[in-house]
Amino acid sequence: MGRYAPSDENGYTAGVITPSPSMPATGVFGTGRSAFITTTSTFIVPAETIRVRLFGAGSSGASDSYAGGGGGFALKVLSGLAVGASVPVTIGQAGVGTTGGTTSFGAYFSATGGPAGNSLGTPLVAGTGVGGDLNTRGALPGATSRSSGGGVANVFGNGGVTSGNGGSPYKPGFSGLTGRGGNVIPAGINNNATGGNGEAGENFSIDFIGTGGGGAGGYPEAGNGMNGGGGGAGNQSMGGAGGWPGGGGGASNAPGAGADGLGIVEW
Repeated sequence: MGRYAPSDENGYTAGVITPSPSMPATGVFGTGRSAFITTTSTFIVPAETIRVRLFGAGSSGASDSYAGGGGGFALKVLSGLAVGASVPVTIGQAGVGTTGGTTSFGAYFSATGGPAGNSLGTPLVAGTGVGGDLNTRGALPGATSRSSGGGVANVFGNGGVTSGNGGSPYKPGFSGLTGRGGNVIPAGINNNATGGNGEAGENFSIDFIGTGGGGAGGYPEAGNGMNGGGGGAGNQSMGGAGGWPGGGGGASNAPGAGADGLGIVEW
């Protein structure tokens, strides 16, 4: 079995999490119980009707100076299930110079991982939801060297990418939005400024997972993405890491790490 939220009062393998009633996109589903699945495992179906959210994994770049893309997102309501049945769940692992892994819920549906940027000019295929009731795309990384990583997709829409490349002694980097609901974190305004980290977002509910801000570009160090935001672009250092779940790593002399995917089941 994989890692879930802590067991509930009945000893079930999934925890009891009460989402905010203010979730603007989906509302509270069923009894409001949720299981967060962070590793590849087997899920035991707790109810005949469930709602599942999947985030694909992010990637680092495939070569020096190139960033990684964010994972896709999919949401689907499954009904008519047999209580107690087993469903294999695969959680995508962050790509290291390769496309991020796909997150899937049995054969029902999936969310693919973000691509690894490269210097070859090869067209990149965005991470996306496949077979869900709602499918959105992760952001591609910046098209140039020293660019920022792409943000993961989410229930509000496609992922975003931070603006601006890695800073230099003469030009600080910039940050921007990653995913709807994320916040802007301004880069340092002085020379040699280290980029700031992104923010997780203003609200905590299941709907806002994957909507964090991307890290700011900076010299010599870049900021990390938060809550699915892409990592900032750096210079003379490691690029910023993508925020979990599914953020792509920023570029620098060595690309920042992408983030693993995530599965969430509600009933």
